[in-house]
Amino acid sequence: MPPTPSLQLIVAIESGRDADVVRQLILAGADPNTHKHVTLSAKVAFPWGGHEWKTDAVVGESALALAILHSDVAIVRTLLEHGASLTDTISWKIADCGTRVWTAHEWTRERWHYTVSFHSALSLALAHGGKWTRCDRATGPCPDEAGYVAVNRRGGSVVLTHPQTQDCVRSVFTLKPNPEIINLLLAHGATLSDADITAARRSGNVEILTILESHLSSTTIPPLAAAALDLTHPTLASHFRHLTTRAEKAESRAEEAEKRVCEVERTLSSLTHTITLLQSRLALLDLTPPPAPAPARAALRSTSDISTDAPALSSSIMDGSDGHSPQSALPLESDTAAFVLVTPPSSPVPREEVFAAA
Repeated sequence: MPPTPSLQLIVAIESGRDADVVRQLILAGADPNTHKHVTLSAKVAFPWGGHEWKTDAVVGESALALAILHSDVAIVRTLLEHGASLTDTISWKIADCGTRVWTAHEWTRERWHYTVSFHSALSLALAHGGKWTRCDRATGPCPDEAGYVAVNRRGGSVVLTHPQTQDCVRSVFTLKPNPEIINLLLAHGATLSDADITAARRSGNVEILTILESHLSSTTIPPLAAAALDLTHPTLASHFRHLTTRAEKAESRAEEAEKRVCEVERTLSSLTHTITLLQSRLALLDLTPPPAPAPARAALRSTSDISTDAPALSSSIMDGSDGHSPQSALPLESDTAAFVLVTPPSSPVPREEVFAAA
């Protein structure tokens, strides 16, 4: 079956084709909001031995996300002109990999090893604000400090058959902000957030910061002139300075709180990862406690002592010489308690973990 126009659109973007080709594909029925398709198949072990093939499929990167990743201004413009959405969250999954047969747990919980996400196309174009979320809920910034971000292999419809290495499931891009693309996104209605402005300030990229601040000033109501506020009045001027100082301090405290929240999130992710690993190891050990021994008698004594003292004890109870009223002697049964040292089986070597972002 020939690929659909939408899948051909993905191939054209990743192949660096001319924007006219992209336009013709859209006119032929390709969806400007289409996504890459990723299908994963793997051998999964049966608990009783042997294995079966299992398959799952997800949608990957969108056409707009790929155009931004490839820094292709002409294709970004073409997609936007034909209705590509700027409000959708940008995200895609990266498959797990391994050389041996997967366990059922690995297939159920870990087949998609991590998810890359950005809150908007503008965030992706600014190369900040994204994160990767691993299957064990650990998270990290995306792109990383070197600007690296992992994406799926090329193709409109990617088929992964029991992938064994990271190179089988993903490629790595170096993500850098492109001023022309950022201007295009803003011109077509992309929403600029405070986080975008803050990240641009911290990056030190003067050109990008100028673009964002210029757009912000052109879309907000201009502040009242100082003369209109009559700041020459001593009381009003003093009050204005006081409010300005408080605002600056509040902004500083907010930045410090944001840093502390990030530190706590990293610590929590690390602890969650450790707990998950320990739970997985315990599940693999499958420790079943031995059956409890029969209830112990009133005192721990050897079988020979019980059998030797039984007549005397019975006699003392019958004649009341032990200081109690005579009662019928009950036969004593000897119990033998067996103590078995159970050694847990050795833990099998776990399948290698695949780290997400390079």
